[in-house]
Amino acid sequence: MFSNVICSFSDKQKTIRKEAKKVFYYIINDKSKEYLTVQDFTTYYKNEDVAIENFGLFDYEKNGNITLDEFQTTFLFCYDEKKSVQRSIKDIGKIIKQLDGFLSVVCYLVVLIICLSTFAMSPLTFISTAGTAILGKKKEIHCVHAYFKLL
Repeated sequence: MFSNVICSFSDKQKTIRKEAKKVFYYIINDKSKEYLTVQDFTTYYKNEDVAIENFGLFDYEKNGNITLDEFQTTFLFCYDEKKSVQRSIKDIGKIIKQLDGFLSVVCYLVVLIICLSTFAMSPLTFISTAGTAILGKKKEIHCVHAYFKLL
């Protein structure tokens, strides 16, 4: 199973490198050149400052040109960053969902306590009873919830 993961990762790297190579030679527009320059980037950007900034992202050797290897490496790095961001967003979504559930329960309890106070029931009696039920078996919570609906 582990070897399948490595093979699939290696295949993805090969695919990304191929795509990067296509883009590299599309931008270079001259097969005799072996590297990209800032001028190659400025033709694709309206703002020259943005072109220079993006060129700097690819030119990690800071020598004023971008080789195919630099271009492909930056593509792989961006792909890995994209995957990390997607995982983080997924994790944050799960956390927000759990937080939403927790806050919903808290809101329901506050509303329930207010309603009980309005109808002259002792909130402390209710809280102690509900606390005992919640700390008890989780399966019984549904029964307690149904009981309080009948009130």
